[in-house]
Amino acid sequence: MKVIVIALIFLALQGVVFGVVIYQLYSRNNRKNGQNLVYKNQSSLSYSSFNSAKKNKMLIHGFGENGRADFNKQIKDGLLKHDDYNVIVVDWSTASNKNYTIAKNNAQSIGKSIAQFIDWAKLDKGYLHIIGFDLGAHIAGFAGKQTKLGRVDKITGLDPVKKGFNINQSATRLSTGDARFVEVYHSNGGKIGIMEHLYDSDKYINDGKSQPKCKTDKCSHDFAWKVYADQLKGKKYGTYTCETLAELDGRGCGYLPMEWHGEKTGISQIVTPETTKNG
Repeated sequence: MKVIVIALIFLALQGVVFGVVIYQLYSRNNRKNGQNLVYKNQSSLSYSSFNSAKKNKMLIHGFGENGRADFNKQIKDGLLKHDDYNVIVVDWSTASNKNYTIAKNNAQSIGKSIAQFIDWAKLDKGYLHIIGFDLGAHIAGFAGKQTKLGRVDKITGLDPVKKGFNINQSATRLSTGDARFVEVYHSNGGKIGIMEHLYDSDKYINDGKSQPKCKTDKCSHDFAWKVYADQLKGKKYGTYTCETLAELDGRGCGYLPMEWHGEKTGISQIVTPETTKNG
């Protein structure tokens, strides 16, 4: 028995996935109760509220979370307030609730599983936008890298985690090219999250490093998805274009304001009021 346990731990550390990835569909017809979509089970798709005429949004949670994470609920609700999408919540908690090394080493395999689901459901034949938080941002990238039938239209990475990822190796992290357009929100850069300008669009919340009223890095890290959810629900923040990261210190970006949901490339800064969030 001890030998079997050791072997299972070794396989997990090498990135061999145990368990399944769960997909739940939400729309304006079923905002609260998700419908299970089962890979290669056509009836689960046919008898759901899935509508191939709608745009597709996919949410991927971070390390230590699951499909019921507040990230999923808040962004799902914001998306459905904005429009009637096919919103698919991905639950990969069978791997994310292990230790971080196991979760990180499984990220590419989880991404491959999601890519296979995307191809099977033909999500990439329509409009597909994947939104991932923390380690889920890199998984979104791995899914985009491995789709075969089409291309993901857009990936939004919300403070992609930096631990264990080499920014100089684009094949092993979320990177530009994983979708037609890749944008990243930075809120705890240099600590839990990546700080570097690596993507089509890099949006830095305040200074991109630490957030008002936050006493912990985890609070600043979560700030990325909270601001994104607020924007979906109609909250207005000042968003300005920048030329360099150096302008972020002291809120120095002073160029023409831009729409937060646009696809303008380069660096931008999102400025939030000091009292908007708590720590």
